[in-house]
Amino acid sequence: MTDTKAQNLRFLLMKTIADLAKSLTDDERKNVQASLLELFESTDSKSFAVRIPGGEKVATFTLNEPSPKNKIDAPALLDWARTHRPDLVETVYHPATEAWQEQRLCVSAEAEIVRDFKLAGTSYITADDEPVVGIEYVPSGAPKSFTVRYEKGGQERVIEAWRDGELAGIDLGGSLPMIGDAP
Repeated sequence: MTDTKAQNLRFLLMKTIADLAKSLTDDERKNVQASLLELFESTDSKSFAVRIPGGEKVATFTLNEPSPKNKIDAPALLDWARTHRPDLVETVYHPATEAWQEQRLCVSAEAEIVRDFKLAGTSYITADDEPVVGIEYVPSGAPKSFTVRYEKGGQERVIEAWRDGELAGIDLGGSLPMIGDAP
C-alpha cells in the first residue's frame, strides 16, 4: 500500500513544475518561431542544429512548411471541363421519386489538370495558352510551426549539461528550479 498523501504531494509537485514549464515553453516557442522565420527568410534554410557549449549537436529545429495546394471553384471548373476536357466530367444518375441527373468533376480531375497543364504563376495554362478556369494554384505560405528532433541521447545530454552547469547562463525566467538544486 502506498502512502497516498506522499503520492498526492509528489504528483502535485510534478504537475506544478510541468504547468510552469509549459507556460514558459509556449511563450518562448513564439519567440523562437519568429527568430527561425527571420533566418528562413534570409537563408532559405528550414533546419537548424542546436548545440550545447562545446559544439555537441543535441537537437534540430525544423520549420514545417505548409504544402502548396489548389483552390477549386467547382462550378467554374466544371463549366470549363465540359467544353475543354469532357473526359474529366462524369454524369451521375440519381433515381428517386423523380429521377434526376447531375454532372460533376471526376475524382481525378484536379490531379489530371495539374499533370496535363503547365503552371504559370497561379494559373494552369492549356497548350493554346488559355487559362484553365476554376482552379488556382496556392503556393505554400510561410512556415507556421517548427518541430524539435533530438539526436540520440540528446535529451539526456541537455539535462546532464544543465546539471553540470554548462548551461548556467541560460535564464529560465526564475519560475523553474534548477534540476538537482537542494532545498
